[in-house]
Amino acid sequence: MSEPMRVVDDQCILVDLYTNSHGRTVRLDVLSRDALCRLRTAFQELYEGRATRSLVSNIGKTVFTKAISEIALLTVGDREEPSRAITPVVATRGGVVIEWTRNSEGWIECAELLDGLVGAGHQHLACSPSGDLEIEVDFQETGAEQRLAILNRDLE
Repeated sequence: MSEPMRVVDDQCILVDLYTNSHGRTVRLDVLSRDALCRLRTAFQELYEGRATRSLVSNIGKTVFTKAISEIALLTVGDREEPSRAITPVVATRGGVVIEWTRNSEGWIECAELLDGLVGAGHQHLACSPSGDLEIEVDFQETGAEQRLAILNRDLE
């Protein structure tokens, strides 16, 4: 897991876990095209088999809020079930660790969904089988800069 970052800027991917009326959501706030490309590359590497496990904290300049400490990205065989799943593995003092599994086709699907973010917007990339946990990527959406400023203040 990554060391706590003391300066949060628009090159960071801000990862948060929060509860709304639909259940829990893991939000990856992305403000720059470069950060979006880093995330897409991680999905592409899982699709191509260059990696079978990756940590979001290793994507570069990733900051987690107090509610979540890591997301592990795992590739399962194309014939294995479930073909995709999101599982909160453990709640630690540092936050929840999420395990997100997809088959290789699922990872390229995620990468291609990110390609659709040509301007401000968001994509829902995954939902748990029970529907109580989802993962979304927000790109240059309203409120992200405020969330980064609040996180910077909390880190001081």
